Amino acid sequence: MDVARAVTASAPLAGLRILVTRPAHQAEGLCERIAAAGGTAVRLPTLEIVPIADAQPARDALKAGLSADWLIFTSANAVFHALALCPDLLARSSACIAAIGAATARALKDAGRAPDRVPTDDYRSESLLNDPALAAPIGQRVVIVRGMGGRALLADSLRHRGAQVSYAEVYRRQCPAMPPEVVAKRLSQPAPPDALVFTSPEALANLFALVPEGPLRQALRAAQVVVLSAAMVKQAEKMDFGPPPLQAIADEAALMETLVRWAQQRALP
Repeated sequence: MDVARAVTASAPLAGLRILVTRPAHQAEGLCERIAAAGGTAVRLPTLEIVPIADAQPARDALKAGLSADWLIFTSANAVFHALALCPDLLARSSACIAAIGAATARALKDAGRAPDRVPTDDYRSESLLNDPALAAPIGQRVVIVRGMGGRALLADSLRHRGAQVSYAEVYRRQCPAMPPEVVAKRLSQPAPPDALVFTSPEALANLFALVPEGPLRQALRAAQVVVLSAAMVKQAEKMDFGPPPLQAIADEAALMETLVRWAQQRALP
């Protein structure tokens, strides 16, 4: 299909295959948006979210969060897994609840307690650090609820400002176990994706863990990569993708805007 003819205002992604690498339980919303825009969503979760092996340290950390000054949730996954370990956490905690990202805020609201603080201009730790309430948290106790590992910027910055910071690591990330033939079929039939969307560094790294060196990997390197941070742009560049990676905001609507702009530019003569 000729891309220039296919791209229209009502179906801006017509004729395009978009790889969605989000964990299976979080992918459907973006996939539905892609389909509504005329594209084909290729579902291949390159990241899996699973419970931590030893839950007791997380339970102890969450218990400390009941009397903390701040409980900061870094993702919707953090909300879900924290409440699985401590169901009455939000009801009992006297802390100021902060959420990084709109999806995290929705998860908290759905769980019965809307967050007190949510960055409005971006969905990263840097934006929460710009909140005046966290400008000088001297002596305040902060519990950051997150998955194992991840960025240290938020905790390091708050400690530098005088806060007492601890982590409640309530889930872990892993590369899904999928037979190579299943991965190859999904990524190559009827054709390799035109664009690849990654919402975490681990999802990006795991793609090539699932696709060995060879023709398929080379075909994927020719696709347009869309990521969510400057650090992920650099990560993708090191993986030798052809087109310069595009950076979007961690919001489904913003991701779609980035994809549509790319498709429109691609269709130009």
